[in-house]
Amino acid sequence: MLIMGAIFNCVDPILTVVAGLSVRDPFLMPIDKKDLAEQNLLSAPTLKDIDSLRKEFFSPIKDTGLVHDDPDVYNGWSNAGDLI
Repeated sequence: MLIMGAIFNCVDPILTVVAGLSVRDPFLMPIDKKDLAEQNLLSAPTLKDIDSLRKEFFSPIKDTGLVHDDPDVYNGWSNAGDLI
């Protein structure tokens, strides 16, 4: 998935998807705050884990030369929802 994201120049959203699939669900549903939970409460520690994994997953694809230093290039198609 990461390799395909690099090939199709949509690295950032793919990193987020891969990292998000590697951790537990970031949405919370505390029993005592069910009304608030319907407004999509998020777990800060899980979001930090996702951010950390994004950075960790980016290193190998950069080290192999699949992406270069210009994020405008390797994210050129990041807004193409159909591609993602």
